[in-house]
This record gives sequence, C-alpha cells and structure tokens, in this order.
Amino acid sequence: MKICGNSFLIRQIKSQVEKVASTPLAVLILGESGTGKELLAQSIHQKSGRTGKFVAINCGALPKELIESELFGHEKGAFTGAQYASLGCFRESDKGTLFLDEIAELPIELQPKLLRALEQRSVRPVGGHREIPLDIRIIAATHQNLEQAMHKGFFRQDLYYRIAGVEIVLPPLRLRPSDIPELVRHFLTELGVSASNLSSADLQKLMLHPWRGNIRELKHAIQRAVYLHGARLTAEDILSRPAYSTPLMASDVGVIGRSFIDIEKDIYIKVLEANRYNRQAAARMLGVPRSTLYEKIRRFGISSKSGDGG
Repeated sequence: MKICGNSFLIRQIKSQVEKVASTPLAVLILGESGTGKELLAQSIHQKSGRTGKFVAINCGALPKELIESELFGHEKGAFTGAQYASLGCFRESDKGTLFLDEIAELPIELQPKLLRALEQRSVRPVGGHREIPLDIRIIAATHQNLEQAMHKGFFRQDLYYRIAGVEIVLPPLRLRPSDIPELVRHFLTELGVSASNLSSADLQKLMLHPWRGNIRELKHAIQRAVYLHGARLTAEDILSRPAYSTPLMASDVGVIGRSFIDIEKDIYIKVLEANRYNRQAAARMLGVPRSTLYEKIRRFGISSKSGDGG
C-alpha cells in the first residue's frame, strides 16, 4: 500500500512505519475521519513480514449483540440464527494483522473481553468451551479523543495502554497541502486519466481548499469530476458540487468491469432521461455548461428524444 506525499509530516510517518512495522508492538492510529487510517494500517501490515491476512473490522458499524461473535467467532447453535460456526476476525487474522477501526466505539461491556484476548493471546468463541491460541498483530484506530473517553468512563484505561504500544497521528490534509498534487495524480491514475491536463494554477487552487473531509473528500471529488466532466479537468470541475434535483444513485449506473467512456455515457443518458431530455435542466443537474452537455451528446451519439428544451 502506498502512502502518498513527501511533506515533512508524512516523511515522519513513513519513518515511524519503517521502525515499527516488523516489531510485535500494537499500534494506535489517531486522526480525523478520512485521513487514511486504514491505508496506513495496511501499509504497516505489508511491511511487517507477517504471513497471515490483514483483517479489518469497524467497531462502530456492528450491532452490539453481534460484535462479540464478529470478533471471537461462534460455534454452531451458539445463539438463534447461528446455523454455522464462524471463525471471527481474531482467528481469521491469525499470523496476520487485525485492524480494529473506530476502537472508541466498542461498547464498554465488551472492552474487558477484548483486553483479555489481547493479554492472553487467545480467544474463546461464543458457545465454545476452550481457548484457541493466536498469533496476531493489533492495529487500532479512532478519530475520537481517547483521553476524554477514558475520563468520561467510556473507554478503559488498561485497554488503552494495551493497544497504544506506539501512537501514530495522521495529520489532516489541510496541514499538508504540498501533498495534494501527488494525491491528485494518484487518484487520476487509478481512474485511467492523465493528470497533465491540470495546470499548476488548478493544483494551487486545490491546495488552498480546506478539504474538511480530508483524503476521502478529495478522492470522491476527483471521481465525481471525472465521471461528470471527462478526462480534461479544471480545479472548478473538482471543487464544484452539483445539486441534483433528482437523486442519481451509484446503483443506477453499474461501474464494475466497464470502461470509463461507457460509464460516462450512461450518466449523461440517465440525467437526460430524468429531465425528459430538457438540456438546460440536465446541464444544471450535472453542474456543467450547456456547451459541455451538447459536446457529450454529440460525442456519444445520444439521440434528442424531446427537443432542445432550452
């Protein structure tokens, strides 16, 4: 996994990764949402030399009654609906790395069980009668302030000390704007688009944007711009957020295994259909000039079924 950027802050983090990756130390990654905590965890695993899998679980995304089973596994018939035995994330990551994302969201009543599993290096599946030894590396992450959570009684102090063998703080994107050009090039390359079309002035505008959603916001903004505006982009294309009068869901346009051109054509057809081929309304929904819409209609050979509509 590649950690993009060459700013002083990112160089420090890359240095930390090189130092801790091959050790057995637990790592706690702190940082705002969207800063790339899971990507960093994957990078640590990749450099660790561990032969097992990288397994990630979001502690805040599961119902309380399922978290214990998801972590430690369960035996067949352990509870209603348990028709099959399950390994659980701990056993799936044996000889590998277990990434506990949003660790602060773990219910307080389950934290002693997690602590015990980490201390004993073994788990007992729900409904099981024996301990199963494991060899795993723990990486945890949160965007919350754990010191405040401990002070308020929401997070156990002894669990904090167990998961925080080494702390790595990921800075928000606004504190490392010099990394934005490399990130932009990386995301465009992933989409099969050349970054050479973006001018230095465009990149400067992107560097000045606050990016409150951090890297996640930047990535989604680039994806949206490419799908709606094509390969030749400006900073305005990336920064604009079109207001859809009719929601255009990702499920409306299948993307898996399809070329970018086919995906783009489908988006324009869907928006034209949603606006009964009123080109002015379609251009407004897409957030593009009418001249761009006309060019796309011509390029894709989309028939005008209901006139120009302004």
